Order: sequence, then structure tokens, then C-alpha cells
Amino acid sequence: MSIIERLQHKFDKIKQYVNETVEYMHITLKELYESAVEKFKLWQERLLIYIDKTKYKVSVWFSDDTYQMNHVDQELSKKCQTYVDRYFPYGLCHEIEQIPENDREEFIKEHVYSLASLMGVKINDVICFIPSNEEEMNTRGAFDRDSGVVYINAAYVYYLDHPQYTEHILITIFHELKHARQFAAIFDGVDYGYSRELLLQWALNMKYYISNEESDRAYRRQPIEKDAFGWSYTIDIHAEYI
Repeated sequence: MSIIERLQHKFDKIKQYVNETVEYMHITLKELYESAVEKFKLWQERLLIYIDKTKYKVSVWFSDDTYQMNHVDQELSKKCQTYVDRYFPYGLCHEIEQIPENDREEFIKEHVYSLASLMGVKINDVICFIPSNEEEMNTRGAFDRDSGVVYINAAYVYYLDHPQYTEHILITIFHELKHARQFAAIFDGVDYGYSRELLLQWALNMKYYISNEESDRAYRRQPIEKDAFGWSYTIDIHAEYI
């Protein structure tokens, strides 16, 4: 191979290397640019969601906290009141005191299932949880939409040192089952007879739900919580200790 051919060969190698490097840099820069654009869009979306939720939270914070029961829930309240009058004429605490400690959890579960059926909601399980910290101790109950599970604080079922909290379990059950009813109306399309306007309020609230850690005032005034709190307190639980 002549010197000229050798030089030509080296030149071709260098040229190939430069072309490959330029192509690699082009691809890398393009990927970096596309990644930066995606991150910016994601940041922009999160910012807009934050702004929208902040506006929503402010509007809820200044909203009226008066609960007005609609005709659908008036009928539901009457049915639930009849149930309480029949099974808890002297309050929940009075009934639980008569039951052996080992049978109390099953007693609560049976009534949660019965009330769920009465209120037209489907639940998959009832769990009486043992609180492991102060935060859980202050949680009386919850409803998990994904699993369909109602949670009840077992501390107030087994230990009657604070009878006013035990009495309140009934209110908690009604509150959590009302949430189950809201979710069924919004996500499952169950027609209970609620107005379209109310359903839209609930749906928007579920999108911008406000936890009590964010603001206790706004938490209690947001539509789905105001509805659950307000409706559950329309039922006289015949509590001796509240």
C-alpha cells in the first residue's frame, strides 16, 4: 500500500470517527432536549395543579359550613334512625358492655355490614385495627375506596375507659359508609337520586381533596366531608356518654 493510500485510509478512519461522534452528540443532545422538555411540561402540569388546588382550598376555606340535607338523604336518615332505635335504644356503649370482649369485634362487623346494605353500598371487609401510635389512636375510622374496606379503631371497641369515644363509633360508621356511597355514585355510577350539581361538586372535591393536615377548617368544609359529617350527625345515636 502506497503512502497516499495509507494517508487516505487514515483520513477515512478519522472522517468516520468524526461523523460518528457528531451523530452521537446530535442524538445525545436531542435526547437531553426532549428530556428537558418533558420535565418542564411535567413541572408545568404540577404547578398548574398546585395553583388550581390552592384556589380551590381558599374557596373552600371561606365557604359556608352550614349543612343542608337533601331529600335523598332525608329518607336515608329516617331508615338509619329506625335501625338505631331498634338495635341501640340505649346507645352503642350500653350494648357493647353486655358482650364478651372476644365477641365485640364480630358484633361491630355485623352491624357495619347490615348498615352498608341498608345504605345501598357494597363493602368487601371490615377491619378493626389496633392503633400503633398517637396519630392512629386519634383516627376513629376510615373507608378505603380501592379495597372497599371499612376500618374501625379497635381501641374503642375493646376498651371502654373512654365511653364517649365508644359511643361515637356509630357516628364513625355512618360517616365512612356515607363516603362509600359518595364514591359509588361518582366512580361506579350508582344512581341514588342525587342531583347532577351535587355529583359534580363531589367529583371536583375528590380531584382536589384536602387533608386535615393541610387545613382542618378546609378539610371539614369541603363538600364530601361536610356531607359525611353533617349527615351522620342527623342520626340520634342515643348516646349516654356524649
